[in-house]
Amino acid sequence: MAEQTDATPRTENPKNGFQVLIGRINEWPLPRKLALMAVTLISLALFAFIILQARTADYQLLYANLDESDAASIVDRLKGNNTPYQLTNNGKNIRVPVNTVHEMRLQLASAGLPRGGGVGFEIFDKQSFALTDFVQRVNYTRALQGELARTIASLNPVESARVHLALPEKRLFKDQQKPATASVIVNLQPGRRMSETQIQGIVYLVSGSIEGLDTDHVTVIDQNGKILTGTGNKGLLGTLSPDMLEFQVQVEKSMEERAQALLDKALGSKKAMVRITASLDFAQFEKTEEIFDPEEPVIRSEQINEEKSGSEIVGGVPGVQSNLQGNTNSAASATPPSSRAQKTTNYEISKVVSKTVNPVGTIKKISVSVLVADKIIPATKKEPEKTLPRTEAELASLKKMISSA
Repeated sequence: MAEQTDATPRTENPKNGFQVLIGRINEWPLPRKLALMAVTLISLALFAFIILQARTADYQLLYANLDESDAASIVDRLKGNNTPYQLTNNGKNIRVPVNTVHEMRLQLASAGLPRGGGVGFEIFDKQSFALTDFVQRVNYTRALQGELARTIASLNPVESARVHLALPEKRLFKDQQKPATASVIVNLQPGRRMSETQIQGIVYLVSGSIEGLDTDHVTVIDQNGKILTGTGNKGLLGTLSPDMLEFQVQVEKSMEERAQALLDKALGSKKAMVRITASLDFAQFEKTEEIFDPEEPVIRSEQINEEKSGSEIVGGVPGVQSNLQGNTNSAASATPPSSRAQKTTNYEISKVVSKTVNPVGTIKKISVSVLVADKIIPATKKEPEKTLPRTEAELASLKKMISSA
């Protein structure tokens, strides 16, 4: 008798299947369990990151690195327009929905935002006729400070800036006029520093924007209170201007190239390295010298006066009768002639005037440092490669050669 089998599929309870899976996992060794746990945690973190990015993907940066006053004004505008926003970087960065970025920038620009940490010439957009001269001067100073701060803050390494101006009242007499002064505080970006050229650029920018402000009266400091340039514009490089520093670098580089070329020919390529530091004299002065020579007098002027008196021809009475015989008229008495001459000569001691102009950028002192590699003895069948130090005679010869370069 044949045995009948039930062809109906058997369904398992999901709860039992989960228990079976847990049971199998429990049978795994510990390293396999830790690997499964790590994969699960990484998957959950990736899933959370994707969800977070999806939520913030619709927001775009509106403005960055705002000061507190500008950030507060912009947030008030956004709240008034019912525009959603997000604050990041401790409230310095503002993000808005991507479809409203350009519109909000135009609206804020029409309102003069952001101001860059100060008020500019827009302060005169709404003026009252009742303002006194003192208030007008104060507003003008504030406007200049704000405009200069905005311009300086636009430089690459500068995050923000403030400008303080001292503009004295104009006097009738020049000797009573006090000089104008300016102080600039720059807040540099983290890890950034300003070059000497940029510092000088700020100095000349402020000086050229204020009437009567000399560059010697502009002081620039950073957020740490370090003076970048002060009286005399000494800056970070002492009394050297950028042009002087560039000339000094060119002189040092030229001497280094000549010395390096000689060393390469004498020792071989990359066997020595030379560094030269030159001290240059940038002082410029003129010397005027007058030399007097009393042994060789020079005629300065000469005056000659001549006087003559008397007559050389003696004559009688004019007419025919004076020539006839028997004429008793005696001839006129003659006066003997006389003359006198006077000569006056003025002498002056001879002198030679010489004017000497000292050349700028003359070399006062040179410091030379040379690094020479040891001699390399090639390897032989019996001995490996080795190095030997240079002898005193070789070093003296190299020193003499570099000195003559």
